[in-house]
Amino acid sequence: MKFFPILGLMCLSIFVDAQVQSLADSPCQPQEDLILLASVINSEASGESYNEKLRVGNVVLNRVHSKYYPNSLEDVIYQKKQFSGISSRLFRFDPCGDRGDKESIEAARALLCGKRVLEPSIIGFFNEEHSTNKRFVAKIKPKVVFTSEAHSYFRG
Repeated sequence: MKFFPILGLMCLSIFVDAQVQSLADSPCQPQEDLILLASVINSEASGESYNEKLRVGNVVLNRVHSKYYPNSLEDVIYQKKQFSGISSRLFRFDPCGDRGDKESIEAARALLCGKRVLEPSIIGFFNEEHSTNKRFVAKIKPKVVFTSEAHSYFRG
């Protein structure tokens, strides 16, 4: 069993219950998938634009559909040494949080309902400025398809 991010503790429980139900209602996927995807988007693209959140989440879903990665959202997100943000305090589902938390939830919902902003072959991203693994960056740079305001995206 994997850890699921908890809700912000500052919210009143009655408000949280109503908000979670409202935000977690997705006609497309189970609530657990929405919580996981929104949490990883928040942890990897906190402070970034809504479009950046969509791209980050799209990479996660592209991996789920790739033959080179596990075929479940949970297994892709928790795969060792893939998404460093999952160990941060930003890996959370907080409908009472700031605008970024709410945008992460909305981006996850849109993606789980079929929205795509990247080609299926784009299966990774990195931030060269913040990367601690310079050898990885040097190796993967030739595969970069484009660079956004926050990340470089590459094909597998």
